[in-house]
Amino acid sequence: GPSAMRGLSGRLEISAVHMPLAAREIAKDAQITLAMRPSGIAIENFVGGFEGGRLSGSANVTRNGDDATLTLALNLKGLGLEAAARTISGVAPIAGVADLKLEAQATGRSPSALIGALTGAGALSMREVKIRRLDVAAIDRIEPQIETGLPLTAPEVSKALDREFASGDLILD
Repeated sequence: GPSAMRGLSGRLEISAVHMPLAAREIAKDAQITLAMRPSGIAIENFVGGFEGGRLSGSANVTRNGDDATLTLALNLKGLGLEAAARTISGVAPIAGVADLKLEAQATGRSPSALIGALTGAGALSMREVKIRRLDVAAIDRIEPQIETGLPLTAPEVSKALDREFASGDLILD
């Protein structure tokens, strides 16, 4: 049937100190423009702080006859990996900074058809990355221990590996 938005037209600008994004994620100092048109709806010029970085993007859904077209763009610059990991899982096994760019589009006649037709591209770059408790020299320190009598039982080797891996971090430049 016809869209409930049919015939509506206008723009709504929203700003918020804290704007919920998903389950536990919150954008800070966010601004968003909701644009309603006779042929669709768009989220324009979304910007907000997110885990030490800056999130921006847009989403647009238009209708042409029976088909709907969805376009998405998302940019995240300067994401703090440690804060993001802690938000997602409660622990922070990684630190560093990431930049992410995603673009996607789809055309279909139903929400499930849109999801099934979704295509796009993205790029991720990271810098100053540190993976905690992953000392690459751990194996080199365990091998001599095994040769000099460390029991080859799984629990003993596991304890030794855990102790040795935890003694340093993997640094990726």
